[in-house]
Amino acid sequence: MKKFSVIKPLSENEKRRVETRIRSLVIRLKHMKADIEMQGDLKELIERSGFDADQFLQDIYSSNFAPVRISNPQFKGKSECDMTSIYLDYSTGLDDFIEFIKDEYSRLIRSSSAAVTLYTNVISLPNTYAKVLLLTFYYEEPVESILKMLYISRASYYRYKNEAITLLAYKELGIKYREIDNCKI
Repeated sequence: MKKFSVIKPLSENEKRRVETRIRSLVIRLKHMKADIEMQGDLKELIERSGFDADQFLQDIYSSNFAPVRISNPQFKGKSECDMTSIYLDYSTGLDDFIEFIKDEYSRLIRSSSAAVTLYTNVISLPNTYAKVLLLTFYYEEPVESILKMLYISRASYYRYKNEAITLLAYKELGIKYREIDNCKI
């Protein structure tokens, strides 16, 4: 098993930063797959960008939020004023909905981009470390299955997993580390 050591000893402040980053990495790793593989209406909207996205947004809003009175002539307002206010409410709601979707779209793109960066960092780890993290967090394999696939013990699995997350934290924080020879430990 490979061992890694930081090149320069860490200060107390750097140790705290690493511990904090490790905690956030575990959360990010758990959400990595979902962030990379966006689902639902927003995924379809992103795929349609540049085509009929405006019409698609109107269809989503109308199907979920439009009052029945607008699309069904049976429910007419009592006067012209009532219909005007209904259309104004619908139009204002559509504008708010489109603004919400734009914000959500931006958030999804940012989280998806961050997840792809995290995935790239994971696969840049040494082989077994990368496999343990990918099988655990991306492919969501049970621990028993991972043990059989990689021919490792349960203790080795947890050791690899913890060391891989630590190496990721070092990488993200720009802390240099190196592989050390097992004989010198």
